[in-house]
Amino acid sequence: MARQNGSGAQRAGKSQRDGKPDWALIWHQKLAIFHGAGGDSNWCFGQAEVIEFLVDRKKKGAPTWKRLKIAEALSDYQKRFHCDSGERLDRIVAQLRYKASCERQAELSGPEIKELVGEIDSKEAPVIQQMRRTMRLNKLAWNTEKAYIGKLCDFFSYRGLWESVKDADASTQWGLGEIGPIDVEEFLTDMAVDRNVAESTQDQAFYAILYLFEHVLKRDLKCVDAIRSSKPQRIPVVMSHEEVASLLGELRGVYLLMAQLMYGAGLRLSECLSLRVKDLDFDQKMIIVCDSKGKKDRRVPLPEAAAPALRRQLESRKVLHERDLDEGAASVYLPRAIDRKYPNAHKELRWQYLFASRQRSRNPRSGRMHRHHMHEDTFPSQLKKAVERAGILKRITSHAFRHSFATHLLKDNTDIRVVQELLGHKDISTTMIYLHCLNDSEKEVVSPLDRLQEKQGTGSGTAKKQATNPPPAEPPRTDDVKPSRPDDSMESEMEDGGSTEHVKQSLLPENEPSDERTGDAPSGARTLIGRIGASLRAMLRRPPRTWRFFAGR
Repeated sequence: MARQNGSGAQRAGKSQRDGKPDWALIWHQKLAIFHGAGGDSNWCFGQAEVIEFLVDRKKKGAPTWKRLKIAEALSDYQKRFHCDSGERLDRIVAQLRYKASCERQAELSGPEIKELVGEIDSKEAPVIQQMRRTMRLNKLAWNTEKAYIGKLCDFFSYRGLWESVKDADASTQWGLGEIGPIDVEEFLTDMAVDRNVAESTQDQAFYAILYLFEHVLKRDLKCVDAIRSSKPQRIPVVMSHEEVASLLGELRGVYLLMAQLMYGAGLRLSECLSLRVKDLDFDQKMIIVCDSKGKKDRRVPLPEAAAPALRRQLESRKVLHERDLDEGAASVYLPRAIDRKYPNAHKELRWQYLFASRQRSRNPRSGRMHRHHMHEDTFPSQLKKAVERAGILKRITSHAFRHSFATHLLKDNTDIRVVQELLGHKDISTTMIYLHCLNDSEKEVVSPLDRLQEKQGTGSGTAKKQATNPPPAEPPRTDDVKPSRPDDSMESEMEDGGSTEHVKQSLLPENEPSDERTGDAPSGARTLIGRIGASLRAMLRRPPRTWRFFAGR
C-alpha cells in the first residue's frame, strides 16, 4: 500500500540529524529501493511493505535486535513525516521487542535464569506469569510485586478480562489488545469516586497498569485523565518523653529491644527487622542500615542504652545459628546474587538476621528453605497490647517511634540536615514536616475559654475580698462637699453674743445636713461627714474652757 508524499523534496539528500546518522531516512531509502521505488524520498509505505522487508532481512541473517532497530527507525519516519497511510508500525515494534527480550533471557544459562526468576505458579494467567517474570528480572522488591499483581487482578476483575487473558500469549497481546487509556481511566475513577480509596492506593494501581503496558505489552499508555483521590494533610503522631518511657516500660524481651532501636536510631520497622549480624558496629557505636527505602544505605547511631540488650540478643542468635548448623539447615536469603558469588555465604553467622523467626520458611521466589526474620505483623500486635496497658490514647504505631525520634532531636536543637541524613530522606522537605510539628507544639496559644474563666475567677475573688475586708473610705472631693470649719462657726457665734446652747442645737443629730444637700455626695464623703459630726458633738460636751481654747486660738 504505497503512495506518494509531496513533502519528500524537503528531506531529499538528508541522511544526518544533529551531526549523527538519521536512521529513519537511511532505512526509508533502503526500503524504497527494496520495493523498486528507486530510493524516492516521496514514497510512503505500510505494514505489508515493512513485513516483507524484515522477512528478507531475517533470511539474510539479521538478528532480532537488528530488525527491531529497523522497525523502530521506520516507525520514527512515519511519526516525523506523517507518512503512515493509516497503518502504524507499533504492533510490529512491540512483537520484535518481546522477541528480542526473550532472546536476551535465553542467552543466560538455564540454572541462572531459573534462579533469577524463581518459581512461578503455572496456574496463573499467562500475562500474570509474564508480569512476575519481568518484575523479577528487573529486580523489583517482593512487596512491590505483591502489590502490583494485586492491583492488576483487581483491574482484570473490574473490566471482566479474565476470560480473554486466560489462554492468551504474546502473539495476541496477552489478550489485552483492545484495552486502552479509556479503560484505565474508568477503573481509576471508580476507585476514587465509588470506592473512596486513598491517593496512595490509586497511585499504586496506576503504576501497576503502567508497568504492564510498558514492560509486558510494550505499548504506550498515553494520557490518562482520571479523577484523582484527594489526599488529606495528616500530622505525624509524636509521643512525649513521658509517653515513650511509659510505653517502653510495658514491653519485654526482644520487643523492647526493637522499640529501643526504632526510637533511639530512627529505624523503620522493616529496617529493624532486616538488620543482620554484620550491621552492628559496637566499637564505633554505629548501625549500618542496608537496602533501605530507595535502595540506599545509611549509618545511624547505636544507642548506648540498648548496647547490653543487643549483645545478649547477639549471643542468643549465635546459639540458634549453631543449632541450625548441627541440623544442616543453616540458610538465609541473600540479596544481589551474593549467594552465587559466595556459595557458602548463606551459612555464615554475619549474614544471619538479628531478629530471626522461630521457624524456617520457604522463599516464595526461589522455593528454598531459609530462616527469615520475624514476621512484620508480630511486633505491631505486641505494641498494641503495650499501648493499652500504658493507657495511651493516641494512635500509636511502630512508625510513631521514628516520628518521636526526629521531633525530639529537633527539639534538642539538632541541625535539620543531620536529622535528614539519619532518617534517610532524599528531600529535606520531608524532614521539614517534623519541624512544623515542633513549631506547633511551642506556640503558647491560650484558648478564649480559658481567658474567660480567668476573668470570671478574678472578679469573684475580688468581690469576696471586698465583702470580708471593706476598702478604706475615700477622702471627700472638694468639688462635691465643702464642710465649714466648726471652730469658725462657733467663733462667729461667740462674737455675736450667742450662747453655746445654740451651737449645741445646731450640731445635734436631728440638725444634720439633709439628704438634699448630701445626696449628691459620694458614699465615702457622707461617711466622713458623719464621723466629723460625731466628733464635734463629743467636743461640745466638754467644759466651757474648751471653747475658750478654741476661741483664743
